Amino acid sequence: MRIAPTFTNAKAKLRRGDWKFVFNGFDFDELYNLTEDPSEMTNLANNPAQLERVESMMSEVWSWIRKTGDRAVNETHYFSMRMGIVGPNAGG
Repeated sequence: MRIAPTFTNAKAKLRRGDWKFVFNGFDFDELYNLTEDPSEMTNLANNPAQLERVESMMSEVWSWIRKTGDRAVNETHYFSMRMGIVGPNAGG
C-alpha cells in the first residue's frame, strides 16, 4: 500500500547565519534578515539585490528535499510547487 503525500506541510525553512528562507509550496517564498528584521516584517525574497542569496538557499532546499525523500513536495501533482526561481534539479 502506498500512502499519498500530505500537503499541509509543503514548506521548508532554512537558516544560514542572519538569514532565514522559507519555501512555501502554495504561496510566496520568504527571505528575512533576522538581525535587521527579527519580527520578519519585510520579505526580501523578491528584492533584486537578494537574487543570488535566494537562488543559493532555494538550491539548498531542493537538495535537502531530494536527500530526505520529502514526498510532499517532490511527488506532488501540483506542478506549480516545483516551479520557482530554482527548480527541483538544483543543488546536485
